[in-house]
Amino acid sequence: MLRTIPRTNAGFTLLEVAIAMALFMVVLGVVAQGLISYYVVMDAQHQRAAAAEILRGAVAQIRAERDANPCAFPNAVTDVFPDGDTMAGPGLLPNESIVVSYADDGANPLEVAVTVTWTDLHGRPLQETISTMLTDR
Repeated sequence: MLRTIPRTNAGFTLLEVAIAMALFMVVLGVVAQGLISYYVVMDAQHQRAAAAEILRGAVAQIRAERDANPCAFPNAVTDVFPDGDTMAGPGLLPNESIVVSYADDGANPLEVAVTVTWTDLHGRPLQETISTMLTDR
């Protein structure tokens, strides 16, 4: 008497493995896109924070020039930082450019606007501006 051993289907078929891999790839794609988006947002936040620091530093330099020459205000400030001229910056941002402008060069109080422009990861130009009023008093 010949005995037959029943066969059990152990393992996966090729179709089941292909479907599982396709689902895994979709989930992996969604996770990767989320991580890329997170990185882009975090980089943009770091750039904006760096721009704010650059602007505060530029205004501090302008105020230091005013404090060093109180009798020659506003000419002392406008001679060192001419209207529309670019300032030297720390180079924290890609293609960084810092421009100082005045509403009226000879006014007291002097309205000062400092603008920093840079490019983001996608090559788009971005800018932040801060303005303040300076006086000799």
